[in-house]
Amino acid sequence: MLRAVVPLTIDASIPVESWRSFRRLIEWDSDLPRDLVERMWSDPGTLLAEGEKLQEKLRCTVARIEHPAGQFTWKHHNWGTLGRTLRKSFSQSPAKKSWLECRYLQAAGIPTPRTRAYVDQRFGPFKRCSFLLTDYIAGTSLYRLLRFEQPKQEFLEDLAQQVAKIWQQLDELGVWHNDFKTENLLVDRAGKVWLIDFERMRHIPDRHYLRERQMKDARDFLHPRNYRSDPRVAELFREAILATPAAQSTLAGPLGVAHPLSRETHSINRPNQLVTVLITCRNAADTIVGCLASVRDMADEILVANAGSNDETLQLVRQFGGCRIIESVLRNRGAGGAAEDITDMGVEDAAFESWAASHAQHDWILRLRPEEQLHGELSRQVQDLLASEPTLEGYQIGRTACFRGKWLRFDPFQSGPSIRLYRKQAASYEMRGGRVEVCIPSGNIGRLKSQLVFEACPNLQHCLKNLASSAKRDAEIAYEQGSLASQKALLWRPIAQFLKSFLLRGGYFDGWAGLDATILSAFAIYLREATLRDLERPAIQQTSIVHDRWKPLKVFVPSEPNPAMSSEETCSVRSAA
Repeated sequence: MLRAVVPLTIDASIPVESWRSFRRLIEWDSDLPRDLVERMWSDPGTLLAEGEKLQEKLRCTVARIEHPAGQFTWKHHNWGTLGRTLRKSFSQSPAKKSWLECRYLQAAGIPTPRTRAYVDQRFGPFKRCSFLLTDYIAGTSLYRLLRFEQPKQEFLEDLAQQVAKIWQQLDELGVWHNDFKTENLLVDRAGKVWLIDFERMRHIPDRHYLRERQMKDARDFLHPRNYRSDPRVAELFREAILATPAAQSTLAGPLGVAHPLSRETHSINRPNQLVTVLITCRNAADTIVGCLASVRDMADEILVANAGSNDETLQLVRQFGGCRIIESVLRNRGAGGAAEDITDMGVEDAAFESWAASHAQHDWILRLRPEEQLHGELSRQVQDLLASEPTLEGYQIGRTACFRGKWLRFDPFQSGPSIRLYRKQAASYEMRGGRVEVCIPSGNIGRLKSQLVFEACPNLQHCLKNLASSAKRDAEIAYEQGSLASQKALLWRPIAQFLKSFLLRGGYFDGWAGLDATILSAFAIYLREATLRDLERPAIQQTSIVHDRWKPLKVFVPSEPNPAMSSEETCSVRSAA
């Protein structure tokens, strides 16, 4: 493989080198350790997998990596779907854009983590994905700081002044950040605020158009979801930004009337902003921690309803903290007067689901299964919806699969959307296809654009167990509906499922993970047909196939013994029938 070392000059004080080949491009600061450069060049995916995951989204994964030279943040960008990949393949990669924009802002004095390198993976001129290496900032996002830590008033005032200064500097540079939200403002241990995420940043020379675009940033930054712990803090930040010359000039012009900065923020929590995340589980130790971590930042209450787990599920939930656990509650007494334990009903039971939902503290419920997770885009969409006075009673959400840590863009485990976000008083529960589904009798429902993520195969044993359980449930439903099994269906349906998922739906674009997932989806069809065939077997075929074919032979014995025969010869003789 040909590699050419080309010295570049972006800033005279920061020498930059690059390697280029047909399949990838890397540029890095010359003071970066060479062994780290070699790893980024040869296998960036493994470097990401070995790091500590800080954030994971559908199109972005961030990890912290350790090196003798220091700690770094390694960020992976991908285009997502096949259509988006084709549209963006000729564009500048997000990693390269962030590399250039961050250096530009650093030179202007805006505090941003130093970018150290970026890698573009490509096929000739077609870009597939990219990676960005920056210095690691030890701290937390402004969102989590306001959400969980409840800082003192003096500290909040200092943070507000720093945010206002960054706002003013961006305006002076003619820069629209386009994603100015509390999640993209880091607060280090010394209390310094850092600005991150520049792949959507734009340079706008027209001052009026720039400030018109800044209205979106102000709306995102002052959104009620950022201040649910203490809504009064939003007004503190708004007043600090209002004191800047940029904001004063903006509000003095024609944009002032409709600008988000011109309106006082609410000082109290509204009920429609608060949501309970309901998770019903049984023996979900493999996936429950990931599910809880994905909703920690947005949930006002995490309610875990245990349906008789006998593994480490409850222990892990208690170690995670911040959750309310309900279990072993008695239902109404039956006809015989004996009380029935709710945990005996099973997690896939409509009565159990209704009982668990009745314990939610808030009006809105987001219902998840333990193998499902809520990524950042869907989390913000739910919070935006609840803060906008929703008029519907429920919302459907689809699912996308993750197979052994890799997102499946062409998912063979696809299932239709179901109602997951709903008002507690408007919902009822019923069994459909062997699963509990939420129903809104009024029919007043909508649909969210983003999707849940579920781990289709945390480990092979868990996956095979789920496939067998689902196959049995689907076969029993088909048997009750009168479907018949056949040897031809047992042969061609799994093959047809494999061809449809791997070739027609594009499963081959997901690599080895796509192949594994496609094979397992075809195997699930085989299990369903085999189970249906087993249900139709005659009763005689379900007995033992070993038969005693040795039968006693009836021998004529006269009333008077024949003196010519001995006593042993008159005994019954067993012979093969």
